[in-house]
Amino acid sequence: MEIASQKEKNEREIKDDLQGIQLQAQLYVLNFQIEKAETMYDQILRLDSTDLTMLTEAAGFYRDYHRYDKAKRWYSAIIGHPDAERWEVGDAWRRLGSVQQQIGLPFAIIAFDSSEIIYKALLQSNPTLTSVKLSLAKSYSWLFPIYQQMGNTDKALGYAKRYSIICQELYESFPKNAEYEELFAYSFDQIGGVYEYLGYLDTA
Repeated sequence: MEIASQKEKNEREIKDDLQGIQLQAQLYVLNFQIEKAETMYDQILRLDSTDLTMLTEAAGFYRDYHRYDKAKRWYSAIIGHPDAERWEVGDAWRRLGSVQQQIGLPFAIIAFDSSEIIYKALLQSNPTLTSVKLSLAKSYSWLFPIYQQMGNTDKALGYAKRYSIICQELYESFPKNAEYEELFAYSFDQIGGVYEYLGYLDTA
């Protein structure tokens, strides 16, 4: 009993320490002290690399501030985490794709394709999952410029259309949602840009 009580106390103390370090990291980010924030997130993950919320925040920091090797490592950890929900795994694949796009397009496509498979499976089970539908649209928004950059115009146009269709569905379902309205308008600009790139100026 005493050993269990001490263990529980130690775990609480570690959790309190982590929350303090996390707050310090967030303050450093707000004050644009990025290297100090990086040190804090490194320390957090040395103490506990199992908390999904903390993993997601740290990986997002590494991605946003171009620490791509660290971002890849921790998004991969989320993907393999035994307690991660399927949507969390899909999101980790999508975000890993955005990292891979900076360093190697073929690997980015693999990551985005993996996120698409997960999102589609979730939507097949429950088509009303708005957050998953939005995440799928975000995957498509990364894929069509990748294929355009690679010169595969057919796939670029295909993903641009899929992106636009989802944005339209979201806007029509929630016409008062400013984010969905903005995405819908943006999707028209993007698909028009693809048509223009292909030389179909009248369609654009």
